[in-house]
Amino acid sequence: MTLKIINSKLKYIFLNLLILFTSIDAKQPNTKTQNKIGGTYTIGVYIAADNDLFPFAGRNIKQMQNIGSNQNLNIVVHFNMHKTNGKKISKRFLIKKDKLVQIGPDFSADSGNVNTLLDFCKWQIENFPADNQILILWNHGTGIIEPNLRKAINPSHLFNYNPKNKLIELNRNINFFDYINSNPENPNQTNQIDLNNLDLSNIKRVKKTKGICFDDTTHNYITNKELKHALEIICKDYLKGKKLAILVCDACLMSMIEVVAPLKNYVNYFVSSQEVVLGTGYDYTKTMEPLLNNILSKERFVEHIVKTYRDTYGRVTHDFTQSAINVSKASLIEHNLKEIVSILMKGLEKQDKNSVKEMIRTSKHRHSCTHFDEISYIDLGHFYYNLLNNLDKCNLKNIQDTKNFKKDLTMLLKNGLDILNKAIVANVAGKNLKNATGISIYFPERNIHSSYFQSTFAAKTKWIDFLKKYINN
Repeated sequence: MTLKIINSKLKYIFLNLLILFTSIDAKQPNTKTQNKIGGTYTIGVYIAADNDLFPFAGRNIKQMQNIGSNQNLNIVVHFNMHKTNGKKISKRFLIKKDKLVQIGPDFSADSGNVNTLLDFCKWQIENFPADNQILILWNHGTGIIEPNLRKAINPSHLFNYNPKNKLIELNRNINFFDYINSNPENPNQTNQIDLNNLDLSNIKRVKKTKGICFDDTTHNYITNKELKHALEIICKDYLKGKKLAILVCDACLMSMIEVVAPLKNYVNYFVSSQEVVLGTGYDYTKTMEPLLNNILSKERFVEHIVKTYRDTYGRVTHDFTQSAINVSKASLIEHNLKEIVSILMKGLEKQDKNSVKEMIRTSKHRHSCTHFDEISYIDLGHFYYNLLNNLDKCNLKNIQDTKNFKKDLTMLLKNGLDILNKAIVANVAGKNLKNATGISIYFPERNIHSSYFQSTFAAKTKWIDFLKKYINN
C-alpha cells in the first residue's frame, strides 16, 4: 500500500471543495422550507470544519449523499469553513440522494459559539420534525480536559503506518496533551492525502485539538459546560420537554463519564470514542444505510453505529474504540462511584504502610489498566476490575476495619461493574485496547488539570476530592 501525497496545500483544499460543491442542487429553496418534512429520524450533522479537519468534510458529506433523505430519514448539515485567503463561510444543506440542496444563502457563523449550535438545532427541529432527533458533532475532541490552545494542531506523529503488518499504530510514547501543548502547528511539516484516492487502509494520520467544535478563525470552542446548557435549551424549548434521541461525537476522546453524566436529562443515547480517532471519522454511508428501508429503535441504531465503526477501522488499526451509552443509567454510575470514593478515601486515611494507595496505583497503572493516548484517561470498568483483583494486597491499621473495607468495597465494585454493563449497550475495541469497556474517567498521577475543577460530575461524586487526597497522600 502506498500513500499518495499532495505537497501543495492549496491543491489539497481545492480538491476537497470540488468534491463538496460540484453536486449542489442549483435550485436552492428560500431560507425557510416551504413544507415541513416529517420522518422517523432527522440526523443533523454540525460540521465545524474551520480548522485542520476541513479536508475530510467533503468526503463525509459525499458519503451522506450516497444515502440521501427519504420517507424514514432527513439528513441536514450545518457546514462551517474558511476559504484560503478568503472569508469565513457557513452553509446549510438538506442531503438528498447524490445531491445537495442548500437551504438559504451563505452566511458567516462561529462554530465555537454555542449560539450557532443552538440556531442550527432550532432550524433542524422546526423544519425537519421527526420522532427521533439526532445530533452529530463533527470536529476535534479532548474529552473533559480543555487545554489552553488558540488554534487546531495536527499531531501527525501520533499515528504511524507499519509496513510490516500494514496497520496504523498509535505511538504511545507520546502523551496526547503533552504533544498538543508542546508542538506548534507547522503546516510545512505535515503530509496531505489526495482525497480523490483516499483509502482507509492508506491513512496514517489523525486530527484533533481541544474542546469540541473548535473554530480556528475565532479561536472559540464549545465547552462541556456550554454543551450541557445548549442541550437543556434544545430539550426544553425546541423539543417541548422531549429528549434528544441520540448525541454522537465524531471526535476524539469524548466517551467519558464526566462528559456523559451531565447530559442525562437531555439525551437518550450517547455514542463516541474513548480513544483518538482518525481524521476520516465515520463512514456515513454504512452508518446511515439501515435507515434507507428500515425503521430501527434508538437502541438498535446506536448498536449499528458502533458495529459499523468496528467494521470500518478494525481492518486498518488495532487502536480504536467506539461505544454507545444509555445515558439514563448515568445517575446509577454517579451514585455508585460516590460510594466507592467514600470507601477509598477512608482506606487512604486508615491504611497501613501506604498499602491502599499502592493498591490504587497498581490498579490504574498504564501496564495493568487500559489507558488511552491521553494517559490520564483510563477505562473505568477495567479500573474497577483491577481494584477487585488487588484488594488482598492492602490492609488498614485495624483488623476489623480491614475486613469491613474489603467487604464493602468488593460489593460496591461488583455493583459498579454490573451498572456499567447495563449502561453500555454496545462497545467495540481494537486488539491493543481489548479490555476497554466503553467509558473512561480522568485519573492523573501527579497533577490535576485546572479545567477539571469545572467538572460537575467530579464535584458531585467527590471524585475531585479523592484525586486530591490520592495525589497528596
